[in-house]
Amino acid sequence: MRLSYNSDGLLVKEQYQTLGEPIQPGIIRPRTQDEIPLVTEYRYDILGNRTQTILPTGETLNYLYYGSGHLHHINLDGDTITDIERDDLHRPVSRSAGKLHTRLISDPLGRLKEQLVQFEAPNAKAAEPKGLIKRRYHYDAVGNLTQTEDRHHGNKDYAYDPLGRITRAGDERFAFDPAHNISGDGVKVTGNRLTDYNGIRYVYDQLGNLSERHNDATGESQYYRYDADNQLTEARIEQTDRPSEHWHYRYDALGRRVSKQNAHNQTETRFLWEGSRLLQEYSDKATYTYVYTEQGSYEPLAQIVQTANRDGSKTDRRILYYHNDQIGIPRELTDAEGNIVWRGEYSGWGKLNNAEGTNLKEDVHQPFRLQNQYADAETGLHYNFFRYYDPHCGRFTQQDPIKLAGGYALYNYSLQPMKFIDPLGWVEWKGTAYSVSAGVLTGTRFELKTECIKGKRGHATVYASGGSYGVGGIVGSNGSDVTFEDKLDHIDPNVFNGLYSEGSGNITFIKGIGLGSTKLGQAESKGLLTIYDRGYSVGLAANGGKSTVTSSYIESCQEKPKVNCGKCQYPNNYPIENLPPAPNVSINEMIRMVPYY
Repeated sequence: MRLSYNSDGLLVKEQYQTLGEPIQPGIIRPRTQDEIPLVTEYRYDILGNRTQTILPTGETLNYLYYGSGHLHHINLDGDTITDIERDDLHRPVSRSAGKLHTRLISDPLGRLKEQLVQFEAPNAKAAEPKGLIKRRYHYDAVGNLTQTEDRHHGNKDYAYDPLGRITRAGDERFAFDPAHNISGDGVKVTGNRLTDYNGIRYVYDQLGNLSERHNDATGESQYYRYDADNQLTEARIEQTDRPSEHWHYRYDALGRRVSKQNAHNQTETRFLWEGSRLLQEYSDKATYTYVYTEQGSYEPLAQIVQTANRDGSKTDRRILYYHNDQIGIPRELTDAEGNIVWRGEYSGWGKLNNAEGTNLKEDVHQPFRLQNQYADAETGLHYNFFRYYDPHCGRFTQQDPIKLAGGYALYNYSLQPMKFIDPLGWVEWKGTAYSVSAGVLTGTRFELKTECIKGKRGHATVYASGGSYGVGGIVGSNGSDVTFEDKLDHIDPNVFNGLYSEGSGNITFIKGIGLGSTKLGQAESKGLLTIYDRGYSVGLAANGGKSTVTSSYIESCQEKPKVNCGKCQYPNNYPIENLPPAPNVSINEMIRMVPYY
């Protein structure tokens, strides 16, 4: 793998050299008989917005933006994928999807309140228009989702305990112990590790990775092996009613999964990445290209499907459109004509309970579940970038890569999966942003530091200059709180060197709420919704320039266990800042919470 960057530190070329057997017939991509280079190229505008993604197939995804820097249009070689309309706060209010039109209505706090999908034709019948999708969302005073109204799936109610943990999702009920582990009759947790839950037994290796999974009801057993980086490399599936399966998984130097292969019949699926998002997957059946709602989002927008004849010649491509819920989980797929071709309903932890496919003769491939999770049909697990996720119990199969820096609940996903997401698990930098002038903004100073991670804490002072705000006030001299994700699993202050951009979201200026959608180098901030009744926000025009680390150092520190969900975040890049306080527990309970080594 070879990565190339421009002078602003932005990735412009990513090249894979795939070694091994010649390409199988039916896979559409550049190829030779010996080695298969996969080259993806990127183009940017002056604000750092990506304007083109040139795929290995030679096709080009083009992105057009408003003057404010917000995404407006996406096309593939001139064929429109979507047009996006926005309100005065730059929030999307409508989006095209083939012959369908999606209307999005937000409440004053920016949360999705209603979505309606219908045909664009003004004379379309209102009674039962073909492919109509309609959902409404209701929230309590602290922002918890309390009810969804869905035209196809019906109503679903949600409830929470005083600590904000989900206790009800429709007909499902949940309970938790003081360490936030799921509890109840027949549930066993030892050393923070779930060993029995709903008829499934779990066994772990000495490093805390899930090594065996036994389903007593079906008689199925799964066995897992990992590499030195605790990445899943093999899965063996023993079943009583059909032959066993053996799967192999491979990863690139950045820890991204690049292939999975059935060892029995040698069928293989290969994956191509766009940073930390899945861009394409190749199999002997088809090539799938994924397009997302925003440049920094993990919420899928469209799937471009292209099959091939046995001689490798291309067939016509087909675009399918995702229709997601309030946290970006796919609920429906529609084709260009507006037919619903896939529909899914999920459990409280993101397990697909049932899926329907209609109006297409062939099966529809829809692997996405919770944001940035790819469902593996062979194991039932979801690949979640650095770890695998078990939707049956709402836990990861491996411990948190940053260990106790993410909290002492090392396997937990999110205590509120209908509100928060955990797409990756990066290092977070927190601090304060200070204006260096009044009136038109000419510069901002950021004083930032990390949590204590692996005995180290990073400090950085960053100066960002250039551009101006479009409407409203500026960052005050007394400072505004900010949080950045640096897209690394280790501390490196140099990640803030590069382009400075504030052209992709709203900014709030209330102390304790902070900035939203600011970009320093390769690190991105997330709006802080810590005080719901003070949710002031200001629309933003274009703002871009340079980001430079003026000083930095890394000091030694002592890690302390803490109660939080580590890297959970609101959808649309909002982090958790006001997590519930740690429960009062005895020293014996504290010892039980921490895994044995």
